[in-house]
Amino acid sequence: MTIPYFFINKSAITNNKIIIDKSDSNYKHLVTVLRVKKGEKIIFSDNKSFKYFGLIDKIQGNSLEIIINKKIPLVKNIPKISLYQCLIKKEAMELVIQKTAEIGVEDITPVFSKRSVVIINKNEILKKINRWQLIAINASMQCKRDFICNINMPKNINLVDVSSYDIFFILTEEIYFGMNKIKVKKTSGNKNNKNLDIFFNIFNKNFKSIKKVGFITGPEGGFEENEVKDLIRKGAVPFNFTNNILRSETASIYFLSVIDFLFQYYERL
Repeated sequence: MTIPYFFINKSAITNNKIIIDKSDSNYKHLVTVLRVKKGEKIIFSDNKSFKYFGLIDKIQGNSLEIIINKKIPLVKNIPKISLYQCLIKKEAMELVIQKTAEIGVEDITPVFSKRSVVIINKNEILKKINRWQLIAINASMQCKRDFICNINMPKNINLVDVSSYDIFFILTEEIYFGMNKIKVKKTSGNKNNKNLDIFFNIFNKNFKSIKKVGFITGPEGGFEENEVKDLIRKGAVPFNFTNNILRSETASIYFLSVIDFLFQYYERL
């Protein structure tokens, strides 16, 4: 049986105990949904310093009491990977948040871009952020992450700070070399894709020095060319999937999977 895993506020920890009262959403889930019993194992992360392993000691009408048997330090993943997701339709946006949180993205920033068909009223932004954050929390618990994937406040594409990352990728439908968009004849494979050669050379040469990675994915209609060029001018590296034109949500999930795998691979060399 899988041991339940939750995130808690550090204020719930007193001496060697964790006390969860009815005001905590975890209480209802543990008591009503999972119907936990005394003596059952449970794991918590405080999302800051430690992961706690404990046993349920008391189940009362208004609270749960867990005895901590062991705690281990939390360690941040290196590199930290951030996703800038241009706004896409509701179900697709929620899928991106859920799956990239499961894979291990550090944080997600929704982005307003010119071709996005989704328009969020200023009065709805906080409501949207709260829903997206809840999805990220549940996904983080599902895969037992040490830290919660954080959802940042949305920003306009021209305000994306490429310089705050060791490397920043922009996922494009077209192939760019420098500021120039070029036409490449489609082939049955990727053997002649110089775009991929540049991508792998970056990892080969700079792997050990890369601590922060960012990448941005466009909306359903893709980026406008001036948006791409502005990001390249700021230092973003264009990346193209060549033969296949992917949906925005697919591109984000796929690309994160690739770079996550590459960093794990290079660490073992």
